[in-house]
Amino acid sequence: MDFKELLSFEHKNMLELLDLLQQEQTFSVLMAAEKLKVSDKTIHCYIQRFEKKQETFKIEGLCKIYTTTKGIVKYHELCVCGLARFRQKFCYFIPEFYILRCLIEERINYAQLTQVLGLQESTLRKKLSNIRRWLVNFDIIVRQKHYDLTGNEWQIRQLILCFYLFFQESCLEENREMTRKIITFFELDLNVAQQNHLSWLIYIWERRYRDGHGISVPNANLFQQTSAFFYLFRVEVLSTSFISLKEQKALFVILEAHFGGCFGKRARKYFIHEQMKIESLCLKTAIFIMKEIRRNFTQHHFNYQEIHLCRFLSTHMNSLLDGQTWLPAHKQEQILAVRYQQTWHRLQKLIRLLKRLYPVFTSVKERELTSCYFYHILDLFDPILYEKKYIICLLTDFPPEKEQALGQSIKNYFSEKKNITIIHGKPTYQLHQAHLLIVNHFFQMNVALSSETVVYLPEELSPAFFEKVEANLP
Repeated sequence: MDFKELLSFEHKNMLELLDLLQQEQTFSVLMAAEKLKVSDKTIHCYIQRFEKKQETFKIEGLCKIYTTTKGIVKYHELCVCGLARFRQKFCYFIPEFYILRCLIEERINYAQLTQVLGLQESTLRKKLSNIRRWLVNFDIIVRQKHYDLTGNEWQIRQLILCFYLFFQESCLEENREMTRKIITFFELDLNVAQQNHLSWLIYIWERRYRDGHGISVPNANLFQQTSAFFYLFRVEVLSTSFISLKEQKALFVILEAHFGGCFGKRARKYFIHEQMKIESLCLKTAIFIMKEIRRNFTQHHFNYQEIHLCRFLSTHMNSLLDGQTWLPAHKQEQILAVRYQQTWHRLQKLIRLLKRLYPVFTSVKERELTSCYFYHILDLFDPILYEKKYIICLLTDFPPEKEQALGQSIKNYFSEKKNITIIHGKPTYQLHQAHLLIVNHFFQMNVALSSETVVYLPEELSPAFFEKVEANLP
């Protein structure tokens, strides 16, 4: 699709001149006149009109285009990517492009168009008619009443993609495949403006992550390297020295569950199978994009529901431990113990990350949150992971510090037993995997227990043990 076919002779030549500047950097007035088949004087007029466009549309401060005394056309960028941004702004205010953009985004309003473009309504209607006739060549029809696009769906998608690629230069071309992957994989229901913004997000993020320095793009202040969000996300989430690739995948699962309402059923159905195939940079980008989509593209307030996140983790965490959906029964006890411990530490680290990234987690105690997730992971691996392990669960109404001290004392007391693990339960969860459950007499027992689980009150343990525990409690 050649969008320049829509333009007037003057606008087409001025755009050709900008494209020539991007390709050649500098060129002579004579060469430009020969290429565009116009006179030298006309080229000088175009250069002067670029200056007037800057003043009229208030796009100064991007790029200065001028001719030298020797007849050489040059430009001086006043900011990073100044020429590309000037071209984008110039295209933005070309009436035909502005109207086509409004058509694609379904926001035709003659009063607004008149105000922005400074044209009479009759002139706007004439230009719109020309655009409609041009679109018919691609089996695309503009309906009269709502000014929406109908016809060949594939051609409509091509129109949208090609228009933004043309409108925003090569930055989108570089990210065309990744944009397609993310939109297809998550089955996102985004309108055209949101798809365009998504492409910009990918472009901005990739450039920052790859180059390590800032760039100037429209509406990118959130992504400036000086922003607290960008620093936190890059340092705390994507730094390979801080979080491993497996932890990134675990975080990816948590985020997918956390923002699951934003994505279609396809993501949930194929997530575990597909996530291992995604390249590392795409994975990092997708984590970032998910949060931005939730923040920018949804209207509903997010309510944190812990049980849903736990269920999702208990379903999928086995795939995160070693990339397999099962643990072979013949693995040695030592390997299981290491994995058991690594899982706990990984969850602790992920919870800390989540508490930094999402304010909703700050109201939840880290110990309780981690313990709840860990319990569901334990439940998932029964009976393999429990082989030759002894699990003691504390289910008291003691303050967290006191209960933690009690747990450490109990673990020290049973130090002669190998693989003793203390977990902290909650009455809302089944505790049938615990071998020993310790409660205090204030606690109301209303949980489902296995017949093999032994329940103790602290005072029912040996006096020596209890005295030792009491002596060490805060």
